[in-house]
Amino acid sequence: MRSVPARCTGIVAAMLGVSRLTRFGPRAIIGFALLASLSALLLATMPASAAKPTTCGDEDVRGSTEPSNAPRSERATLLFIPGPLRTPRPALTADLEQLPGFSVGLFSPTLGRYTPLQMMLDISQGSRVATSLYKPAIPPRPGLIFEQDGSGRMVGWAGLVDRANAVPGDVIPGLLGCALAEAGKKVDWIGFNGVPTLSAVAAADTAGRLQSVRSTSQRNLRADILDAGGDADLVVAELPAGGPGYGIARSLALQDPARMIVVVQSPPDPARTRLLTLAVRGIGSEGGISSRTTRRTGLVAATDVAPTILDRLKVPQPSSMQGQPIVEAPRLSAAELNEMNDRLALIAGRRAPLGKDVLVLGGFFLLVLLLVGRLAGRSRETARLAQRLIGLAVLWLPFFLLVTAALRPSRAIEADVVVFGSLLAAYLTDRLIPWPRGPWLPALVVLAAHGLDFILLGGELTGESLLGSNPLYGARFFGVGNELEAVICVSAVIGCGAAMSGRSLARPARWFAFSCVALALYLGAGRIGADVGGVIFAAAAFGAAALYVARLKITVLRALAIVAVPVLGLIAIGLLDAVSSGESHLTRTVFEAQGPGELITVVERRFRASVEGARNGGVWVGVLISLGLLAWGWVKRERVFARLTEGGASADEMRPMRAGFVGGLAGTVVGALANDSGPAILLIGTIYLGMCVLYVRGRQPLAQNG
Repeated sequence: MRSVPARCTGIVAAMLGVSRLTRFGPRAIIGFALLASLSALLLATMPASAAKPTTCGDEDVRGSTEPSNAPRSERATLLFIPGPLRTPRPALTADLEQLPGFSVGLFSPTLGRYTPLQMMLDISQGSRVATSLYKPAIPPRPGLIFEQDGSGRMVGWAGLVDRANAVPGDVIPGLLGCALAEAGKKVDWIGFNGVPTLSAVAAADTAGRLQSVRSTSQRNLRADILDAGGDADLVVAELPAGGPGYGIARSLALQDPARMIVVVQSPPDPARTRLLTLAVRGIGSEGGISSRTTRRTGLVAATDVAPTILDRLKVPQPSSMQGQPIVEAPRLSAAELNEMNDRLALIAGRRAPLGKDVLVLGGFFLLVLLLVGRLAGRSRETARLAQRLIGLAVLWLPFFLLVTAALRPSRAIEADVVVFGSLLAAYLTDRLIPWPRGPWLPALVVLAAHGLDFILLGGELTGESLLGSNPLYGARFFGVGNELEAVICVSAVIGCGAAMSGRSLARPARWFAFSCVALALYLGAGRIGADVGGVIFAAAAFGAAALYVARLKITVLRALAIVAVPVLGLIAIGLLDAVSSGESHLTRTVFEAQGPGELITVVERRFRASVEGARNGGVWVGVLISLGLLAWGWVKRERVFARLTEGGASADEMRPMRAGFVGGLAGTVVGALANDSGPAILLIGTIYLGMCVLYVRGRQPLAQNG
């Protein structure tokens, strides 16, 4: 791993406008940035190590048919038990936590829309991509043929492999079985009469073969699993629903205490995306679960199951697996797990309704304010006040969404807290801080509040905020999600410009430089987790602001240097990640890539996910409107910012505020291109820029200024 103080990328970005800070000239600094970026790119794309070859699809690699001679402590059993139909809660937690010696928690079955077969495929792969990238999105159901020699073969497996090969990314169905076969491990699959054979997918190798299969009766199921456990390194079995299934799991745990047992809830209902339940025996005695994939107590991912089994069986994890072994963590009760699931389950569903509530309640309040102003004969002053309050209230929203994440209130109460709390904070800000410097306070408070959450609570509140990472859909489980990343970056660059407005500062670009370094450190730390997107967003925003405020013309050399900044950002993320032991997703997928081809695959996957997001519903309409508004704002920028210089205010003193907006626009466009949630970032960035324009346009009439 690479290591050093972090986020040099922000310094380079800002230095584009502040070359006077050193004894070197602009050309020397820009040349250094280009040279460093080229060297960093070459280092990043050099193979870290030779990839472990995958050969178990060949006819001569079929794993072991002999009884295992490994100690019982190096064997595992993977059990799938059907969950209740159409339940909004992982109700099995109350039953599974009663199993002796088991650690219980929630797990994310898929990345995106849930189907039982896709969950099985993700378990067998140890890695996953968004289900929207697959064509078709819902995988075709395979069949199982029982061979005369006791082995099995999945019918339709080639179609599943072709489907996986068509997506950008290393997703290899059957990789778990492949790794075990290459290590000479014996794998048995057991089903019982009348039960679907989907769990056989988890035992298959990359050719769709199963070393040993059998179907038994429900009465003999426990005995057959125990019998198979005496010979096999890994036993994969389906259990009946309800009490009989729990009884078998409990009996297996008591009769084979040294063996690892993983029990996975496998509900047959694919109607809703959900978190499911998982119990593990053999990882420790604390009673809870976690992994480096999620970094949340009580929550793991389906892709963590395969690495956990491989770790137990002392088999090296293939480089294509993204998952991380499940480890013990403090125990959460069934009630606590269900409460966490309830909150995470409503994040996506409550965002749009809360947005409507905010518009209705906030609009009603402002209409009342305007009516009062008209009755008092101060319509113009009141209208300007309303503009300032709207702009500042939107900047305060993320803070109060963090507050409601801690309170976990109902939708109505959450809307009230967010709307009226933000408006009250906006009014106090407007009263205490002279226009146009107001935005710096909410921007700073939002950064500080989320930073304290990461330091003190491990980011728990951020994860449960409506602007959080939305773990339910499995794209991100921790840290600053793409939506919050856009809010923070736009708010920060405008807040930085606002703080310097109206002041006679000799080198305002220097402060953009320092702010860029601080924000890049904040977003780039692996434990916070914004990773590449956040750093590129911040570098583009503050780099453009520094260029604008320093009045540097865009030349070919400077344009190339701006393009080089994100490359330095990628390397800097890995450096900071090594220092902070963050083990971010970027480090595992980019810096551990086997060469330029894998890096291109990562970029392609993010771009395709962004395009797929734009195709959903009417999102593309919002994208077109956002692009139109940004273009109109740039063309009409002199008119937009006219009030900054009303009353003879110095254009130079107000230039940092304009630079903040230029940086926000540049960051929004670049951030949308650099992230897999490009449409959401473009929409959020446009909204925040528009609200801050309202604040600037809300300057008090000159007659009212002191």
